[in-house]
Amino acid sequence: MENSEIETKLIEARLEFLKEISRIQSQLYTPGIESRFQDEQEKRKFKLFRLQWSMYVQRVEIDILSVLVDKLEENESAFKSGIEAINGEVQNINNTVGFLNLLERGLKILERIIDLTI
Repeated sequence: MENSEIETKLIEARLEFLKEISRIQSQLYTPGIESRFQDEQEKRKFKLFRLQWSMYVQRVEIDILSVLVDKLEENESAFKSGIEAINGEVQNINNTVGFLNLLERGLKILERIIDLTI
């Protein structure tokens, strides 16, 4: 497997993991879930756990986004260097065309000189 394929698989796995923990998080915010706890101490523990879980989900999201941003920056860099290479080749073609135009003018002048001398 190529390195980029492995990276893609890892990102897909992370996204699947994020999907699963986000699903759990949404269940923790189901309306009326807090009313299941009669004891205020237990209710506070649940709220703390839910808050910590939400922070964990956010941390996973940030980690995934960080990886994606790094990948985009790598792609942007490669894209820019590719554009620079293409621009260089276009400039070479323009220089060649310019040289051929000069050569054509020179040949036309030479042709006129030869026609005048004949």
